[in-house]
Amino acid sequence: MKKRLLAAMMSLAMLLSVLPGTALATESDSGSCGNGVTWSYDGAGKLTISGHGEINDYQIEWGSNTPWGNYWQEITQVMIESGVTRVGYGAFGGAMAANTYPNLSSVSLPDTLISIGEYAFGGAAISKIILPSSF
Repeated sequence: MKKRLLAAMMSLAMLLSVLPGTALATESDSGSCGNGVTWSYDGAGKLTISGHGEINDYQIEWGSNTPWGNYWQEITQVMIESGVTRVGYGAFGGAMAANTYPNLSSVSLPDTLISIGEYAFGGAAISKIILPSSF
């Protein structure tokens, strides 16, 4: 029995070693971006941030090192839902990054928002910002 189990494990290991690494990887479309705050990307340009608390601060490099950074050129709309209290530094832009989010045209901010970090949207191509009625 032990020999069969060992043979099966070795066969599986050999099979996995010949597959390209990307064949096993799956790209995440959602995750955490703060204590109690999550993000989700719908694949069609809309990024939604939800939960209760602050979006983390991010140091922007070419592209983006945010959790949704793989989509920085695809994102056209950001919807920050009620409960989020702060947009972190560099969340959708950066101090030195022109055209950081070149297709981001619309941002919706919640009524629970208290502050926006520096360069949170620096370099983004925003043409429409939806503010809560409390502003």
